[in-house]
Amino acid sequence: MSTAFRTHWSNLGATETSRSGIESFLKGWIQKSREMTFPLYRSPLFKVLRSTPRGEPVRYTYERTLNLKFLERAWNPEPPSGWVCETVLFKSEKALYWCLLQALENLWLPTTEKRLRMNFLEPSPSLLYHAGKRSYSCVQHRVSKNQTRLQRALKLADVDVAIVSLHQLDCLRLAESLMEASRQPHFLVLDLCQGGEERVSEALAAILSQATNFVLTLRSGYVDEQLGFPILQPAGITIYAPTEHRQTVKAIDSLLCKLRRVSGVGLSFQQAWSLLLFEEGLSFRSISLGQRASCAGALYQKLRDRFPVSWEEGSGCLYFEHLKESDVRRFRSRKEQFHHSELRLLKDGRYCFRPGVLSKAEELWP
Repeated sequence: MSTAFRTHWSNLGATETSRSGIESFLKGWIQKSREMTFPLYRSPLFKVLRSTPRGEPVRYTYERTLNLKFLERAWNPEPPSGWVCETVLFKSEKALYWCLLQALENLWLPTTEKRLRMNFLEPSPSLLYHAGKRSYSCVQHRVSKNQTRLQRALKLADVDVAIVSLHQLDCLRLAESLMEASRQPHFLVLDLCQGGEERVSEALAAILSQATNFVLTLRSGYVDEQLGFPILQPAGITIYAPTEHRQTVKAIDSLLCKLRRVSGVGLSFQQAWSLLLFEEGLSFRSISLGQRASCAGALYQKLRDRFPVSWEEGSGCLYFEHLKESDVRRFRSRKEQFHHSELRLLKDGRYCFRPGVLSKAEELWP
């Protein structure tokens, strides 16, 4: 990608923080990716090489066989010392869940004598739907009512695969139960698709220090980071493993890519180019998270004397110990009016309020 092109897009994303500025950003982004990919929507030309916006050659035949490694390298995080990781992207969260469950069964090859025992903690409805469709005698699905029950199952070595939502997870307690387990689960999956993106570094630091097998993170794309327009909804699996399992990680990565190719659930050519043009799939998320955290901090300063509310530095959410029904209605009325803000009742009785990307404290609570 040329320096001029990169500067143009990064400046627009970093400085134009008004609604009209980001709308023009999105419009230009979509138009640019369309211009670069529109000529390729026909039968591929024989022996004609294509290249990414950064100049890397790509072997392009048909979209279901498109190799996304040039893009997945940009999404792949830097693993901690002693660990390796690989990332595989899919066109949607549902596609990610389907391929993950299929891959786990393919790797385990369950039989009546060797069942695959999967435990879920606060799973998303989409994940439960796909798990239910794949339920048969050799695969056992169990939903833990709370983290204590999951940890008890881990200590009893009664879990082969644990899939947990990171949103309200106590990572230190989970790490302790891994350390005390006589046999850790073969796969520990941290699901960030329903929230918890701002806690992923803390979670990995705590869990990877005690884990001895494979740890996977599931991450969703930019659904609510696009002013409510689902222009692009990618999702990715990142596989972490100790360095001695490097070849196994590559084999799992290859299996997920094969399932993606066979089922046709990879990113389209235009989607892949759009992510590259969007500062390699990272800048808009960091811009929007930064704006949301800034708004949450300003709103906390405004409400701290009137409500039992807490906020952590850098977080995009406020937590209320309790709210009157009138205040609940007032917050929820902001959902459409102020850029997709959200109020959620947690299991412990608290309320979590997440301001929208472009919300301002004085708008949310005049």
